[in-house]
Amino acid sequence: MLQRMLLVILADVVIVASVFMPQVSAQSEILGDWEAKLEDSARINLNLRTGSWGRSSNWGHTMPLADLRGFDAAAAQGTDSRVRFELARDAGTAVFEGQFTAGKGSGAFRFTPNPEYLVGMSALGYSGLSTDKVFSLFGCDVTSTYVRELNDAGYSNLKLDQVIAMRIHGVTPEMVKGMRELRVEDLTADSLIAMRIHGVSTDYVRELISLGYNRLDADQLVAMRIHGVTAGYVRELSGLGYKQVDTEKLVAMRIHGVSPDFIREVHNQGYKDASVDDLLSMRIHGRRGRSRPTV
Repeated sequence: MLQRMLLVILADVVIVASVFMPQVSAQSEILGDWEAKLEDSARINLNLRTGSWGRSSNWGHTMPLADLRGFDAAAAQGTDSRVRFELARDAGTAVFEGQFTAGKGSGAFRFTPNPEYLVGMSALGYSGLSTDKVFSLFGCDVTSTYVRELNDAGYSNLKLDQVIAMRIHGVTPEMVKGMRELRVEDLTADSLIAMRIHGVSTDYVRELISLGYNRLDADQLVAMRIHGVTAGYVRELSGLGYKQVDTEKLVAMRIHGVSPDFIREVHNQGYKDASVDDLLSMRIHGRRGRSRPTV
Protein backbone atom coordinates (compact mmCIF):
# COMPACT_ATOMS: atom_id res chain seq x y z
CA MET A 1 0.00 0.00 0.00
CA LEU A 2 2.80 2.36 0.98
CA GLN A 3 4.72 1.51 -2.19
CA ARG A 4 1.63 2.30 -4.27
CA MET A 5 1.19 5.65 -2.49
CA LEU A 6 4.83 6.54 -3.17
CA LEU A 7 4.40 5.73 -6.85
CA VAL A 8 1.35 8.00 -7.02
CA ILE A 9 3.23 10.84 -5.28
CA LEU A 10 6.20 10.45 -7.63
CA ALA A 11 3.86 10.53 -10.62
CA ASP A 12 2.32 13.76 -9.31
CA VAL A 13 5.79 15.30 -8.89
CA VAL A 14 6.67 14.41 -12.47
CA ILE A 15 3.43 16.00 -13.72
CA VAL A 16 4.00 19.20 -11.71
CA ALA A 17 7.62 19.41 -12.90
CA SER A 18 6.55 19.02 -16.51
CA VAL A 19 4.06 21.86 -16.10
CA PHE A 20 6.34 24.35 -14.34
CA MET A 21 9.73 23.59 -15.86
CA PRO A 22 10.64 25.77 -18.89
CA GLN A 23 9.76 24.02 -22.12
CA VAL A 24 12.91 23.65 -24.21
CA SER A 25 13.52 21.54 -27.26
CA ALA A 26 15.31 18.24 -26.98
CA GLN A 27 18.99 18.79 -27.61
CA SER A 28 20.62 17.43 -30.72
CA GLU A 29 23.67 18.27 -32.73
CA ILE A 30 24.18 19.86 -36.12
CA LEU A 31 26.90 18.52 -38.38
CA GLY A 32 28.35 20.42 -41.29
CA ASP A 33 31.39 21.46 -43.28
CA TRP A 34 33.61 24.49 -42.91
CA GLU A 35 36.10 26.46 -44.96
CA ALA A 36 38.35 29.21 -43.70
CA LYS A 37 40.98 31.68 -44.83
CA LEU A 38 43.34 33.74 -42.71
CA GLU A 39 42.76 37.41 -43.57
CA ASP A 40 45.79 38.64 -41.61
CA SER A 41 47.58 37.91 -38.36
CA ALA A 42 44.50 38.77 -36.30
CA ARG A 43 41.42 37.87 -38.40
CA ILE A 44 39.95 34.84 -40.11
CA ASN A 45 37.08 34.41 -42.55
CA LEU A 46 35.05 31.38 -41.54
CA ASN A 47 32.26 29.83 -43.63
CA LEU A 48 29.95 27.07 -42.45
CA ARG A 49 27.60 24.90 -44.49
CA THR A 50 24.95 22.50 -43.22
CA GLY A 51 22.62 20.14 -45.06
CA SER A 52 22.99 18.63 -48.50
CA TRP A 53 23.97 20.46 -51.65
CA GLY A 54 20.36 20.30 -52.79
CA ARG A 55 19.07 21.90 -49.62
CA SER A 56 21.75 23.60 -47.57
CA SER A 57 22.31 26.71 -45.50
CA ASN A 58 25.45 28.79 -45.36
CA TRP A 59 26.89 31.17 -42.79
CA GLY A 60 30.03 33.23 -43.18
CA HIS A 61 31.76 35.83 -41.07
CA THR A 62 35.14 37.47 -40.60
CA MET A 63 36.10 37.40 -36.94
CA PRO A 64 39.07 37.85 -34.62
CA LEU A 65 41.31 34.80 -34.30
CA ALA A 66 41.04 35.30 -30.56
CA ASP A 67 37.41 34.13 -30.76
CA LEU A 68 38.54 30.65 -31.78
CA ARG A 69 39.61 28.59 -28.79
CA GLY A 70 42.61 26.36 -29.48
CA PHE A 71 43.34 27.73 -32.95
CA ASP A 72 47.04 27.48 -33.89
CA ALA A 73 47.75 30.32 -36.32
CA ALA A 74 51.33 29.17 -36.91
CA ALA A 75 50.21 25.66 -37.84
CA ALA A 76 47.57 27.09 -40.17
CA GLN A 77 50.36 28.65 -42.25
CA GLY A 78 52.02 25.28 -42.72
CA THR A 79 51.27 22.41 -45.10
CA ASP A 80 48.55 19.82 -44.44
CA SER A 81 48.42 20.84 -40.81
CA ARG A 82 45.77 19.04 -38.76
CA VAL A 83 43.72 21.46 -36.66
CA ARG A 84 41.06 21.33 -33.98
CA PHE A 85 39.47 24.45 -32.53
CA GLU A 86 36.21 25.68 -31.02
CA LEU A 87 33.89 28.64 -31.31
CA ALA A 88 32.00 29.00 -28.02
CA ARG A 89 29.10 31.43 -27.79
CA ASP A 90 26.12 31.89 -25.52
CA ALA A 91 23.87 29.76 -27.77
CA GLY A 92 26.26 26.81 -27.97
CA THR A 93 29.64 25.54 -29.12
CA ALA A 94 30.93 24.50 -32.52
CA VAL A 95 33.90 22.14 -32.63
CA PHE A 96 35.96 22.19 -35.84
CA GLU A 97 38.32 19.56 -37.17
CA GLY A 98 40.22 19.55 -40.45
CA GLN A 99 43.40 20.78 -41.99
CA PHE A 100 45.11 23.98 -43.15
CA THR A 101 47.61 24.70 -45.89
CA ALA A 102 49.15 28.13 -46.41
CA GLY A 103 46.42 29.91 -44.47
CA LYS A 104 43.47 28.12 -46.09
CA GLY A 105 41.57 25.34 -44.38
CA SER A 106 38.54 23.08 -44.49
CA GLY A 107 36.95 20.25 -42.61
CA ALA A 108 33.90 19.23 -40.61
CA PHE A 109 32.24 20.77 -37.56
CA ARG A 110 29.77 19.73 -34.89
CA PHE A 111 27.48 22.24 -33.16
CA THR A 112 25.92 21.53 -29.77
CA PRO A 113 23.36 23.91 -28.22
CA ASN A 114 23.96 25.28 -24.73
CA PRO A 115 21.17 23.95 -22.44
CA GLU A 116 21.42 27.00 -20.16
CA TYR A 117 20.81 29.22 -23.19
CA LEU A 118 17.64 27.28 -24.04
CA VAL A 119 16.34 27.75 -20.50
CA GLY A 120 17.21 31.46 -20.54
CA MET A 121 15.55 32.05 -23.89
CA SER A 122 12.47 30.16 -22.73
CA ALA A 123 12.21 32.50 -19.74
CA LEU A 124 12.36 35.42 -22.18
CA GLY A 125 9.42 34.06 -24.16
CA TYR A 126 11.22 31.96 -26.77
CA SER A 127 10.48 28.37 -25.84
CA GLY A 128 10.65 25.25 -27.95
CA LEU A 129 13.54 26.46 -30.10
CA SER A 130 14.64 23.97 -32.71
CA THR A 131 18.32 23.13 -33.00
CA ASP A 132 18.37 24.76 -36.44
CA LYS A 133 17.00 28.00 -34.96
CA VAL A 134 19.51 27.90 -32.12
CA PHE A 135 22.26 27.44 -34.70
CA SER A 136 21.03 30.57 -36.50
CA LEU A 137 21.11 32.49 -33.21
CA PHE A 138 24.61 31.12 -32.60
CA GLY A 139 25.79 32.28 -36.03
CA CYS A 140 24.69 35.87 -35.36
CA ASP A 141 25.78 35.72 -31.71
CA VAL A 142 22.33 36.57 -30.36
CA THR A 143 22.94 36.28 -26.64
CA SER A 144 20.25 35.94 -24.00
CA THR A 145 21.60 39.18 -22.50
CA TYR A 146 20.98 40.99 -25.79
CA VAL A 147 17.41 39.69 -25.95
CA ARG A 148 16.83 40.68 -22.32
CA GLU A 149 18.13 44.20 -23.01
CA LEU A 150 15.76 44.52 -25.97
CA ASN A 151 12.90 43.39 -23.73
CA ASP A 152 13.88 45.98 -21.13
CA ALA A 153 13.93 48.65 -23.86
CA GLY A 154 10.34 47.78 -24.77
CA TYR A 155 11.00 45.34 -27.61
CA SER A 156 9.52 42.13 -26.25
CA ASN A 157 7.61 39.42 -28.09
CA LEU A 158 9.50 40.09 -31.29
CA LYS A 159 9.78 37.43 -33.96
CA LEU A 160 13.14 35.71 -33.76
CA ASP A 161 13.89 36.75 -37.34
CA GLN A 162 13.52 40.37 -36.21
CA VAL A 163 15.83 39.80 -33.26
CA ILE A 164 18.40 38.21 -35.57
CA ALA A 165 18.13 41.09 -38.07
CA MET A 166 18.53 43.64 -35.27
CA ARG A 167 21.67 41.86 -34.09
CA ILE A 168 23.12 41.51 -37.59
CA HIS A 169 22.67 45.19 -38.39
CA GLY A 170 23.86 46.46 -35.03
CA VAL A 171 20.69 47.71 -33.36
CA THR A 172 21.73 48.17 -29.74
CA PRO A 173 19.90 49.32 -26.61
CA GLU A 174 22.26 52.31 -26.62
CA MET A 175 21.09 53.26 -30.11
CA VAL A 176 17.45 53.02 -29.01
CA LYS A 177 18.15 55.20 -25.99
CA GLY A 178 19.97 57.78 -28.11
CA MET A 179 17.16 58.03 -30.66
CA ARG A 180 14.57 58.37 -27.93
CA GLU A 181 16.55 61.15 -26.29
CA LEU A 182 16.51 62.93 -29.65
CA ARG A 183 12.71 62.45 -29.69
CA VAL A 184 12.68 60.38 -32.88
CA GLU A 185 9.19 58.93 -33.29
CA ASP A 186 7.84 55.54 -34.45
CA LEU A 187 10.88 53.52 -33.44
CA THR A 188 9.58 50.07 -34.34
CA ALA A 189 11.92 47.09 -34.60
CA ASP A 190 11.75 47.16 -38.40
CA SER A 191 12.37 50.91 -38.57
CA LEU A 192 15.41 50.58 -36.29
CA ILE A 193 16.81 47.93 -38.63
CA ALA A 194 16.21 50.21 -41.63
CA MET A 195 17.90 53.10 -39.83
CA ARG A 196 21.00 51.00 -39.24
CA ILE A 197 21.06 49.69 -42.81
CA HIS A 198 20.88 53.18 -44.30
CA GLY A 199 23.17 54.92 -41.83
CA VAL A 200 20.72 57.02 -39.82
CA SER A 201 22.94 57.75 -36.84
CA THR A 202 22.36 59.93 -33.80
CA ASP A 203 24.92 62.36 -35.26
CA TYR A 204 22.85 62.65 -38.45
CA VAL A 205 19.67 63.28 -36.46
CA ARG A 206 21.43 65.79 -34.22
CA GLU A 207 22.62 67.78 -37.26
CA LEU A 208 19.10 67.96 -38.65
CA ILE A 209 17.76 69.08 -35.28
CA SER A 210 20.32 71.89 -35.24
CA LEU A 211 18.79 73.04 -38.55
CA GLY A 212 15.29 73.13 -37.10
CA TYR A 213 14.03 69.65 -38.01
CA ASN A 214 12.63 68.44 -34.72
CA ARG A 215 10.42 65.44 -33.92
CA LEU A 216 11.12 63.57 -37.15
CA ASP A 217 9.91 60.00 -37.38
CA ALA A 218 12.01 56.99 -38.36
CA ASP A 219 10.50 56.63 -41.85
CA GLN A 220 11.21 60.28 -42.66
CA LEU A 221 14.81 59.95 -41.55
CA VAL A 222 15.34 56.76 -43.55
CA ALA A 223 13.89 58.34 -46.71
CA MET A 224 16.05 61.44 -46.25
CA ARG A 225 19.17 59.36 -45.74
CA ILE A 226 18.47 57.05 -48.69
CA HIS A 227 18.07 59.96 -51.09
CA GLY A 228 21.02 61.97 -49.82
CA VAL A 229 19.34 64.74 -47.87
CA THR A 230 22.35 65.74 -45.83
CA ALA A 231 22.79 68.58 -43.37
CA GLY A 232 25.10 70.22 -45.91
CA TYR A 233 22.40 70.09 -48.59
CA VAL A 234 19.85 71.65 -46.22
CA ARG A 235 22.32 74.41 -45.31
CA GLU A 236 22.95 75.24 -48.96
CA LEU A 237 19.21 75.43 -49.64
CA SER A 238 18.82 77.74 -46.67
CA GLY A 239 21.59 79.97 -48.01
CA LEU A 240 19.72 80.19 -51.33
CA GLY A 241 16.54 81.31 -49.57
CA TYR A 242 14.80 77.94 -49.11
CA LYS A 243 14.50 77.59 -45.36
CA GLN A 244 12.68 74.85 -43.47
CA VAL A 245 11.63 73.00 -46.61
CA ASP A 246 9.18 70.17 -45.87
CA THR A 247 10.95 66.82 -45.53
CA GLU A 248 8.90 65.20 -48.32
CA LYS A 249 9.86 68.04 -50.66
CA LEU A 250 13.50 67.74 -49.63
CA VAL A 251 13.40 64.09 -50.66
CA ALA A 252 11.62 64.95 -53.93
CA MET A 253 14.23 67.62 -54.69
CA ARG A 254 17.03 65.10 -54.26
CA ILE A 255 15.22 62.44 -56.29
CA HIS A 256 14.72 64.82 -59.23
CA GLY A 257 18.14 66.44 -59.07
CA VAL A 258 17.26 69.88 -57.76
CA SER A 259 20.81 70.68 -56.71
CA PRO A 260 22.16 73.99 -55.40
CA ASP A 261 23.88 74.50 -58.76
CA PHE A 262 20.57 74.01 -60.58
CA ILE A 263 18.90 76.54 -58.29
CA ARG A 264 21.67 79.09 -58.91
CA GLU A 265 21.25 78.59 -62.64
CA VAL A 266 17.51 79.24 -62.35
CA HIS A 267 18.13 82.33 -60.22
CA ASN A 268 20.69 83.65 -62.68
CA GLN A 269 18.04 83.46 -65.41
CA GLY A 270 15.94 85.90 -63.45
CA TYR A 271 13.69 83.48 -61.55
CA LYS A 272 14.88 84.31 -58.06
CA ASP A 273 11.36 83.95 -56.68
CA ALA A 274 10.96 80.38 -57.96
CA SER A 275 9.29 78.23 -55.30
CA VAL A 276 10.25 74.66 -54.44
CA ASP A 277 7.32 73.42 -56.52
CA ASP A 278 8.52 75.59 -59.42
CA LEU A 279 12.01 74.14 -59.15
CA LEU A 280 10.66 70.59 -59.11
CA SER A 281 8.45 71.24 -62.12
CA MET A 282 11.34 72.78 -64.07
CA ARG A 283 13.59 69.87 -63.29
CA ILE A 284 11.00 67.19 -64.03
CA HIS A 285 9.99 68.77 -67.34
CA GLY A 286 13.47 69.79 -68.38
CA ARG A 287 12.92 73.54 -68.24
CA ARG A 288 15.25 76.14 -66.79
CA GLY A 289 12.52 78.70 -66.24
CA ARG A 290 8.80 78.90 -65.78
CA SER A 291 6.64 79.35 -68.84
CA ARG A 292 5.71 82.98 -69.43
CA PRO A 293 2.08 83.78 -70.18
CA THR A 294 1.18 84.03 -73.86
CA VAL A 295 0.10 87.51 -74.98
